[in-house]
Amino acid sequence: CHHDSQGPPLNSFLFDKQESEEIQYEQYAAQTLKAVQQTTERFESLSLHGRLAIIVRDAEFREQLCPALESGLQATYPDRFELATAAEAGQVVATSARQRRAQKERIVVDALDQMDGMEWMIVICVGLDAHVDKSDGMAAAEARSKLYRGVTRAHMMVVAVNEYVKDGWLEFLMNVRLSDDPELSAREEER
Repeated sequence: CHHDSQGPPLNSFLFDKQESEEIQYEQYAAQTLKAVQQTTERFESLSLHGRLAIIVRDAEFREQLCPALESGLQATYPDRFELATAAEAGQVVATSARQRRAQKERIVVDALDQMDGMEWMIVICVGLDAHVDKSDGMAAAEARSKLYRGVTRAHMMVVAVNEYVKDGWLEFLMNVRLSDDPELSAREEER
């Protein structure tokens, strides 16, 4: 968990499933934008260029998400960010400090399978949760693996953006409540 923050290092944006696929991707983009806003507020002076990655479940999901996300980013942060794939972000281009300051901050948005072996300071995992069928061990392991692989791409902070999935890996977050009660902390220390 980064510096002295309270609570778990996993922040989550969970929302109700949408009937229409088009609305579903717009909802994912809106919630992802909220996660980016939370990050920029928390780290006001930090350039997110090369430090923030948004990991999605597959290439089709990326193709559906990016137009709405780009539109939201442009409306909220005019001319600050641009989206790139993992391959584009991996290309090293020699630039001067002045050129880097003039460029937009690049946020990597790509499918999970394109992110293996790469790490960023901050990661937003989008749409990686799935229904866990406990009777099908392979399907449960695959669902858990997606979230694990996404979360472990982050050095400092990870955020999960997902529709609520009944019997999903993130379902427990709907019932987690953190308490700032100092008496509770004192009693725990005494044990």
